[in-house]
Amino acid sequence: MINIIIDKQGRPSKSSIFLGNQHENLDETLQFFFPKEYEDHYRYIAYCYKDRRTGKKITGISPLVEDAFKVTSAITKCAGMWQLYVICKTTQIDEKATIIDLTANNSTGEHIFISDAINGRISGNEIDIEAFENIAVDENIKILYDEILSLKLRVEKNEETRQSQENTMTDLQKKMMDKLGLSKDDFEPINKDRLLEEAYLKCEYNSILIEQLMGG
Repeated sequence: MINIIIDKQGRPSKSSIFLGNQHENLDETLQFFFPKEYEDHYRYIAYCYKDRRTGKKITGISPLVEDAFKVTSAITKCAGMWQLYVICKTTQIDEKATIIDLTANNSTGEHIFISDAINGRISGNEIDIEAFENIAVDENIKILYDEILSLKLRVEKNEETRQSQENTMTDLQKKMMDKLGLSKDDFEPINKDRLLEEAYLKCEYNSILIEQLMGG
């Protein structure tokens, strides 16, 4: 969450912010704080983007919900710099209209407040969100992950067996433990998390070796 304070002159506490990576959705929230003079106003955020290559301009306006704005893919679809403005009005905007008219209604003495621009940057990437080719996993890597999964299942099964045997200990076993002066606490339980971590590290090491061999 990014907190931004707007003062009476319309100056934001942050003039440049990072909104996120291209194609992200609902991953960042802008929380605004306004002077008390605008508590009874309708509050909105307007956003503008201009493609430097084509000159195409994209604009939009959204109401602030509890003075917050969640950054959606409507903005992150275009990498680059966006200009954001917060708007406070004494009358409500027709959000369903195709064209939003921000002209003041002087007959009613409408008050409109617009902040200075906030530059919001979207970092670009090479992901084509609508047609991203899924490259098959290398078979060697797949084998390693299959081994990890298989080991995980074996450890879990062994743990279940151990617990079952512990719960069904025979009278003879109990007598033998008593004679030897032993108890259940004398036996170290299997640490399956540690075993899985060791197996994962070994597989990662093998994966690096395979990649080096393939690259050579």
